[in-house]
Amino acid sequence: MRFVVFFLCITLTGPTFAEKLRSNFTSPTFGGNPILNGYFMSRAEMFRPPEKQVIPEPRKQSDYFIEQLQRRALSTLSTGILAELSDPAGAESGTYFFDDFTLNYTRESDAIIISIIDGETITEVTLPTYTFEP
Repeated sequence: MRFVVFFLCITLTGPTFAEKLRSNFTSPTFGGNPILNGYFMSRAEMFRPPEKQVIPEPRKQSDYFIEQLQRRALSTLSTGILAELSDPAGAESGTYFFDDFTLNYTRESDAIIISIIDGETITEVTLPTYTFEP
């Protein structure tokens, strides 16, 4: 009886074939499974070093006050300069020197050209002149 069972097991089961076990990385961009792309990216992000955070130094009230005072002084100077430039009887050209920059202006027939020289940078501003006749 055992022989019959053994014989039936061998004859009823067909020949089985085994393939060699392979374990290769296949990139989703080169023919691999594109669904795994998100998985690979999340795995790669886990190994990225954290970014260095720059912590700004706390500002003192005196530094803030000095900065505001400088802005206010420059604003007052620019108001005075623009009032002088808008005067039709003013000079045709002139130069103002400040701490780090130089302001040059030339008056033309229909505009005032202002050049601000700050070290190596030159900025030109053209202001139109208006004459109001009553």
